[in-house]
Parts: sequence; structure tokens; C-alpha cells
Amino acid sequence: MATGLTFIFTGATHFLMSGKFMEMMPPFIPALHLMIYASGVFEILGGIGLIAPATKRPAVYGLAALLIAVFPANIYGAYNNVQLGGFMNYSFYQWLRLPLQILLIGWTLWFARAASRLDDGLGSEIKKTYCSP
Repeated sequence: MATGLTFIFTGATHFLMSGKFMEMMPPFIPALHLMIYASGVFEILGGIGLIAPATKRPAVYGLAALLIAVFPANIYGAYNNVQLGGFMNYSFYQWLRLPLQILLIGWTLWFARAASRLDDGLGSEIKKTYCSP
């Protein structure tokens, strides 16, 4: 639930603070505004998908793809020390964000596999232990 809400909030910032996202975009990305808004929409949809049990698995795969797709913008932002506000004004945190994003991609894919095992019955003992009333 918390991860879903985090993605929803972050997706909303693409609309509320699109100027900051513009600064992070590498010059080779076409249709900058469209890309910023589209990534915001997909982040919001992915966050909603994480909250709804029936859509968790596709949401996780979609969010992993989104995190990979926006990675060049994060590299560009760190390399050019784009001022994002707060602690993200410091280059150290912008560079630290890159390996953390890779870990987040790995975590989302692990989560998808774990959810898949539960759905396929391989995790029936876990489901019985932790999910039954």
C-alpha cells in the first residue's frame, strides 16, 4: 500500500512540478512535455495497480519498465547537478539515487516473482500462514 501511494504521489509531481522534470530531461528525448506527463500518468496508474490485488503483477512489471525508461533522465540530472530542491540539490544525493533506483527496479521484479509464486500456489504455506484470517 505504501509503495503504491508513493508512486501515486511521485506521479502527481510530474504535473505539479513539471518544470523541474524539464530540467532533468536529456536533450535527445523528443516531446519533453509529453514524456513528462506520460511518465507521470504511468507512475500514477502503476501506484494504483499496486494497491489493487488483481493488478499487482502487471503494475510491478510496468513500473519496472518505467523506472528503466526514466533512468537516463536521472543520470542526466545527476551529471548536470540539476537543482531539484531540498537535499536533492546536493550532487551526492543525485548520484546516490542512481544505484538506489537500480535496487528499486530489482525489488519490483522480485516482488512480481513473489506475487506470481503466491498466485500459482507455490507459496501456499506463506499464503495460509500470513494471509488467512
